[in-house]
Amino acid sequence: MKLLLVSALLGCLATAYAVPAEGIVRWCVKSDQELKKCHDLAAKVALFSCVKRDSSIDCIKAIKDSEADAITLDGGDIYTAGLPNYDLQPIIAEDYDLDTCYYAVAVAKKGTDFGFLTLRGKKSCHTGLGKSAGWNIPIGTLVTEGQIQWAGIEDKPVESGEWLQCFGEVYSFHSSIRDYYV
Repeated sequence: MKLLLVSALLGCLATAYAVPAEGIVRWCVKSDQELKKCHDLAAKVALFSCVKRDSSIDCIKAIKDSEADAITLDGGDIYTAGLPNYDLQPIIAEDYDLDTCYYAVAVAKKGTDFGFLTLRGKKSCHTGLGKSAGWNIPIGTLVTEGQIQWAGIEDKPVESGEWLQCFGEVYSFHSSIRDYYV
């Protein structure tokens, strides 16, 4: 049933939103498994083709450079795709459950005398590099508030860590960020 819904969704997407001048939607995928699914769909939808790149950022760049037209992204990658240097826009979203919420929450030890905007030199722990609630929202808020100067990936890759000078140490449960920044 889910495959049928995804197929219908992609069909609508192909005909209503992302059809370029030549009439074929080039869907960017990041793995051999995605590529197989894409080819299966392309065999059934005439105006659909597949483009494979190594990562989400490579697909985002392919769309920017008119080498692809669309991709499925998670929240963290959607944030990246919307940065001024890529300027892509989401055109459709999934909602699995109206009762589900996703929050970014900052916590500190009771009695701590600093706030979100006074984190310079403090230790920081995140769920994972590129994760929405654990990385993009807190770092994005610090960028928005002028606490971190960063113009996006084309300015400085997030992996460089250069702009993370304001943190004493950075930890991550999910993406081994410790290897990059400590």
